[in-house]
Formats: sequence, C-alpha cells, structure tokens
Amino acid sequence: MTQNSMAVLRGLREQIRAGVALDWKSITRDLVIGATLAVAGFALCLALYFQLGPAVYDWSTWDFWFESDPRRVYDLGLDRKSIHHHSTSHHPLFSLFYFPPIFLMTEGLGLDGAAATGILLALVAALWLALAYMTLRLLGLKRIDSAVFTALMTTSAAAMFWFPVPETFSFGALTLMAVIAAAAMIEKRGGAPAWFFIAIAAFSMTMTTTNWLAGLALLFVFLPWIVATRRAAESMILVLAAWTVQHTIFPEADTFLNIFRGSEVDYVFNEEALGILPKLIAFFFHGIVMPDISVAYGYRLTVQPKLPGEGDVHSLVAAVLWAALLAAGLWGAVTRTLKNGLARSKATIVLGLAIAGQFLITILFGIESFLYSAHFAPLLVLLAAFSALTPARLIATPLAAALALLLAINNYDRLQTANALITEQYEHQRAYTAAFERLTQPDALILCGTVTLTASGEAGMVRDPPKTAAPHSVISAIDPDTCAYAFGAPLAPRSGWRLWYEDWSPEAIDIYAARGARYFATQYRYGIAREQALFDELDRRYLRLARTDGWVIFDLQSPPQARH
Repeated sequence: MTQNSMAVLRGLREQIRAGVALDWKSITRDLVIGATLAVAGFALCLALYFQLGPAVYDWSTWDFWFESDPRRVYDLGLDRKSIHHHSTSHHPLFSLFYFPPIFLMTEGLGLDGAAATGILLALVAALWLALAYMTLRLLGLKRIDSAVFTALMTTSAAAMFWFPVPETFSFGALTLMAVIAAAAMIEKRGGAPAWFFIAIAAFSMTMTTTNWLAGLALLFVFLPWIVATRRAAESMILVLAAWTVQHTIFPEADTFLNIFRGSEVDYVFNEEALGILPKLIAFFFHGIVMPDISVAYGYRLTVQPKLPGEGDVHSLVAAVLWAALLAAGLWGAVTRTLKNGLARSKATIVLGLAIAGQFLITILFGIESFLYSAHFAPLLVLLAAFSALTPARLIATPLAAALALLLAINNYDRLQTANALITEQYEHQRAYTAAFERLTQPDALILCGTVTLTASGEAGMVRDPPKTAAPHSVISAIDPDTCAYAFGAPLAPRSGWRLWYEDWSPEAIDIYAARGARYFATQYRYGIAREQALFDELDRRYLRLARTDGWVIFDLQSPPQARH
C-alpha cells in the first residue's frame, strides 16, 4: 500500500473516531432516494425503448436517427464476430462491456435480443440517474435540489432521445458522470489512493476515446503534473491490457490508438454542420430543449439549423427558462470558486474542463451536433445546479422543477414526432423492397440510385466513372447502402453498381445500360422529388416498371413502347 493510501486511510479513521465521517442516517436517506430515481429511470427508459420499436434499429433506417447507427450497436450485443466490433477504434472497450450482459440474458435467461438490449439500456439509465443524484449531493446540493436537478437531466432531450436507443452515448454519459462524482468525492474526502485515480481515468476512456479528456482533467487538477502524467500512462496501459483481452473475444475489435483515420478526419469542420453558430446553439440548447425536427436530404433527422426553442411557444419558454438557469449556475460556480479559492474548488474546475473538452469536440467535429448531446448536456445541468448553492436557490430550484415538467411535455412530444418520421421511413423501405423483389429478376445486373453523398458528409468522395466502374454486390444484410433491405427474409444476391445522387443523369444511366445493367431502381424519395426532368427523360428512353413518389424502377433493356 502506498504512503498516499495509508495517509488517506489514517485520515478517514480519525474522522470516524471523531464521529463526523459517516452519518448513516443521512446515507440511508440518500440511498433510498437514489434507488427510487434508479427504478423510475429504468422503467421510463424501458418503456420508451419499446415504444420506439424496431424501426429505430433496423438496417433500413441506418443514420436516419440524427446520423446515429443504432443497428450497428444492436448487432454488437448479438454477434460476437460481427464486423461492427471494429467500432472499438473509437469506443475502446465498448464490446467488452456491452456484449456479455446481453449474452447472459439471451443465452442464460432465454430472452430475445430486443428485450435483452432494452433491459441493458434501462440498467445503464438507472445507474446513470443514481450516480447523477449522488454527484449533485457530493457537490453540496441539498436532497430536494439534487432530486430536482436529476429530474431535469432525466427529461432533457439528450436523455429522452439517446438513452432508449441502442447507441454508445448513454454508456459514455455514465463514464463522464463517474469522473465528476469522483472529483467531488476526492475533494470532499481530501484525497484518494493511486489506484482510484488510475481506475477513474481508465474508466473515462472505456466507452469513447475523447471522454478521456475528462479523466485527464481530474488527474492534472488533483495531482502534481509529474504524478498525473504517470497515472495517465498507467490508465492507458490498463485500457490496453483490457483491450487485448477484448480482442481475443471479439476478433473484429479494432485498435483505438490510430486516431488519424480518413473516415474520421472527414468530419472535422464538415460544411454540412452549417458553421459555428448552429453548433453553439446545439451545444447549449438542443440537448436540453428539443426544437422542431426536420429531415435533411430525405436521409436523416436533424435539428442542426434550428434556433433555440424553435417550433412552438412552450419550446421557446423552456429555452428561455433554461438559459436563465444555466446563467445562474455559471454565476454560482464562478462566485463559489472565487470564495473558496482554487485549491478548494477542484471538482468545479474538473467539471468546467470536462465541459470545455466536450465543447471543443463539438465545435471541431461532426455534422449533427445533437448526436453527442448525451455527453455534454448532463454536464451543463450539473453546471446549472450550482444555482442552488447561491442565495438564488429559492428561485432556482422551483424554476428547475418547472422546467423539468415543461421539458417532459415538450421533449416527449418531439420524441413522438421523431418516432413517426422514422417509422414512416421504415415502412417506405419495406414497401419498396417488396416492389423491388416482385418487379426485378434475381440474375440481372442492377443500377441502384443511392442517397446524396452530401447528406453523409462525404460530398468529396472519389467515384469510379461509369465506363470503368466494376460491377459488385449491391445486396447485403449488413451494409446500409444495400439496394434493398431484408426485413427478416433473406434477399437473393444481386450484382451491379451504385449510382450516388450527385451522379444521377440520363448519360450515366445510358452508359450503365450499355454495360448490361438491366434495371435502374431507387427508393430515394428526396432525389425522386427533385429530379422530375430526369425521370421524364427516362420515361422516353426505357420501360418504366414503377414510378411513385417513394420509388422508381426502370427496365433499361426494354424500350418505352413495350409498356402495357
């Protein structure tokens, strides 16, 4: 045992002897409140998960839920050899935490994959809520204030839209909350053993690589920089050792040390994020108050271009109340730090640095900033909670309670809207797949009209020209860019080409037809609505098998006059 550990234990022993260290009556009350919040969070998350249903995590709606990949995460819990375990390239130990509990529930308890996934997500939500309450208590809030601000986190848009969805964000939110809780506890207790610092720093990295910034903030705020550097290295070694174990279990697990991936670099200052101002608005507002939701390029749900509280009156009122509460919390954090001094405000500093790190990542990276809101929105609520540590507490806490109620109404209504939109997309894809199978021959070459590259942030992708592009498989059970989706029934293998929306033209389609493409088929409604002239021209050249506002299928080897 290190000297630091022994000193901490001696201090704790002296406090116990003095009778001030442990107030079991107080602890019991907090445990009861924390457990109650956890049970409520579990039930709410599970109910929302089943309400959203399979449309959210089906291949046919890949990226549609605000650019996220729920199907990828859903598969990670059901298939140890899934190629999607490569996501450990930026979620270092996610597979190791995610797969085993689902495996135990499906193989040991006989639950189906959907139920097991929902239960795991609900358990994470329960742990996160209990930890959030404990964090607020450790920061110095009274019980009633802690419960109110925990409720505010629960009804935030970030929690309601991301915790019931198979994704990594709720897990990442749990690791970030653990860092702030640890910082508050270390400050309260006057220190912690070396192993605790190493464990918390390592845990901060397990779900998302960039969350390690919060773990590093904790180390360098509480420890001398030489010691902090050593603990950071030790935490990295610990994660690497665990990753080695993970890789033996999940052969597709990728290394998280290669951070300069082309696919990731494409999202740095991506023009589809619409600039700095929308990112600022999304960071400070959308994770709490969900504005009106629209669909970008017919491809994904988006709130990126929206103003704070855009949509209706109660959204706007919620945004104004949130801005006031956040400003009061910032004032409380600053004045408390100035009053106590930096040496006794280290937990507050760690929280500020964690928010700054998330802010920097949001400004630099991504297209849909709301995608990462489960990481930064709870931290902003923690900051707002400092308003309850000021003389304005008698106003701030009722304001937070009123806001939590208003958010529950607003954000649930927006969740219903999002669910309706993604369900419509799901049903559209199912109807198209049925038409595709009915109208095309399985042994014919297919030219698939796919979505705009702009929608996915890859407008600069280099494509092979039609005259030299080699035919390849265009039907896949695990590729979101497939020409049609399985919906539980296997599709016949098909070969051909993909034609991205940017490349749609009569000339390109003529070239592929000359190369043997039998059909041109697309279910891209956005493109169909905007390319009426193209399809009118194709009507003059080829046999139209189907043309609706949802899908188009042409026989490129039959003239139009053959139409019956």
